[in-house]
Amino acid sequence: MIKEDIIRRRQYCQVVKEITGSERYLVVGIDVAKEKHHAFMV
Repeated sequence: MIKEDIIRRRQYCQVVKEITGSERYLVVGIDVAKEKHHAFMV
């Protein structure tokens, strides 16, 4: 990996750690690539 990719990966991992198990965030995912759309909230 190049240096920028490593930095980006570390930043991503930090955000995931903050969100996981936290009551401060609401994560919403929507699958819009299908004919019938699905959404979830965590």
